[in-house]
Amino acid sequence: MNNPERTRLLIFAKYPRAGDVKTRLAPPLAPEEAARLYGAFLLDAIDAYRALSPAIEPVLYVANGEDIEPMRHLAGREIDIRAQRGATLGERLHAAFVEAHDDGADAACAIGTDHPTLPDEYILQGIGALGDHDMAIGPADDGGYYLLALRRPCEELFRDMPYSTPGLLDATLAAARRIGMRAHLLPVWYDVDDRDSLLRLDRDRSLLASGSRTGHMLDSLAGLIAEIRGESGGAI
Repeated sequence: MNNPERTRLLIFAKYPRAGDVKTRLAPPLAPEEAARLYGAFLLDAIDAYRALSPAIEPVLYVANGEDIEPMRHLAGREIDIRAQRGATLGERLHAAFVEAHDDGADAACAIGTDHPTLPDEYILQGIGALGDHDMAIGPADDGGYYLLALRRPCEELFRDMPYSTPGLLDATLAAARRIGMRAHLLPVWYDVDDRDSLLRLDRDRSLLASGSRTGHMLDSLAGLIAEIRGESGGAI
């Protein structure tokens, strides 16, 4: 199996609207602060994904089609923005993989924007692993996954999956084994979804790109983060 020459990066995201995103971060953050932090994650991720490789085509899939135009104003018109299609997350993911295949991509890789410290090389490793694997998956430390790369669409990997639970990764790998898919596991990473992962992000801020929006947002939240860390006894 050869390495894919053209890979579509399927970026699943929401418009950063207060009360709609990062709700588990509010509290300790105000809903507006949580939305601004997510907006920083989103824009930093788009910048990083667009710079990965000329052979990787990023397409941003927004949860609500009505947010396509607001997202264009936020993210710019240099990136293709489309609406997610389907009633469930599994249906939406599968539809995006099918669309990539139908558009002529050699492979596709689904990813979110909730992990601002994720090393770029993990994404490249995942796509590169498709040279001798059917799929690559990036385990998240909460039992889900932060990345899923496939040579071809495979509905079995998305049907009746326990999304937003600690069993998602294992269920996805079990489905892959049942149908004989060869899977490559990437290193474990983490999403920033709650107070503890926010503190971990602040601790890991040296992993952020220089001048990142996320770094600037953490600077603006420094006092609050210090209070949260003090309330947790300095842990994390």
